[in-house]
Parts: sequence; structure tokens; C-alpha cells
Amino acid sequence: STEILEADISQTDITNLVASVNEYVKTFSTKVSFGYDYENERQVILVKDSETGEIIRQIPPREMLNLLKQLEEISGIIYHDHI
Repeated sequence: STEILEADISQTDITNLVASVNEYVKTFSTKVSFGYDYENERQVILVKDSETGEIIRQIPPREMLNLLKQLEEISGIIYHDHI
């Protein structure tokens, strides 16, 4: 598998990524949004509890893109198995 490098990710990619991930996680009472990690000086994606607003996890965009790719593969396998 090809790992996605953080330098290869544009703001548009991140916006699309957040929208896609929100579709996957909306049934889990979580919300995904943009954030900035000032300590490490980089943009991150925040996973929050949609009821309390508590930050559950901060994820670099590269890791989130790789995670989304895995989720899409899994959902494709599940969908294929049901047909």
C-alpha cells in the first residue's frame, strides 16, 4: 500500500476528508472538524463527542487519509459480501 505523505495533502483534500469521515462517524455520536496543534505547529483533524464537544482525539491529516482508505476498503468488502 502507498502511504500518503502530509506534504501531498491540500486544504481541499482535508475539507473533503473531514466531510467523508463525518459520514462514517455520524452514527457514533462523534463529529470531525479542523483544528491546529500549536505545540507541533501543524493542522490536525479533531474527533469530538457531538453531545459534549469534548475532544476525543487529534489526528494528523495523513493518518486520517490512511484511516479513511481502510474504512472504504472495509465497507466495500462488507457491501460486496451482502450482494
